[in-house]
Amino acid sequence: MRIGIVSQAYYPRYGGVTEHVHHSAAELRRRGHDVTIITGRMGGHGAGASPELERVGRNVLVPFNRAFVDVTLGLKLKARLKAMIRDYDFDLLHTHCPTAPTLPMLAVQSASCPQVGTFHTASGRSRLQDAFHPYLNRTVVSKLRERLAVSTVARDSAALYFPGEYTVIPNGVDV
Repeated sequence: MRIGIVSQAYYPRYGGVTEHVHHSAAELRRRGHDVTIITGRMGGHGAGASPELERVGRNVLVPFNRAFVDVTLGLKLKARLKAMIRDYDFDLLHTHCPTAPTLPMLAVQSASCPQVGTFHTASGRSRLQDAFHPYLNRTVVSKLRERLAVSTVARDSAALYFPGEYTVIPNGVDV
């Protein structure tokens, strides 16, 4: 199976989502799948693409929710992302933090293959979510065939704005 995994968080930036994406991709490859991670370029990294890693746009760190998060920017980001997804012809697209602007949201909107979204965030209500959840529900969440959450807290947080069924799959540990 040809699987695309989309995440704004990836090496050289370390963190929980990065580790989750990297190790999930490695295990899927070990099981015989063709896996390509799609992420943004980060300060001096990502000049060369490979079948296992594609970088599009440029990531910047933005303070949000008492942390810094990667946001991918680019003048032709949506067009390049759409072409990349079309050219790879994925059987499945797995997007992490699917409602996050910009890369994850645009990936879900651009793909026509079956899609899975993993929700990582644990937060309460916010004015930002209050304003954008109808749009995100209509253009992003409704396109997900399966919704995953890494914890019951992440599930409950996502369900505040996007009610529905979620499968909780905790982050794994390589023992």
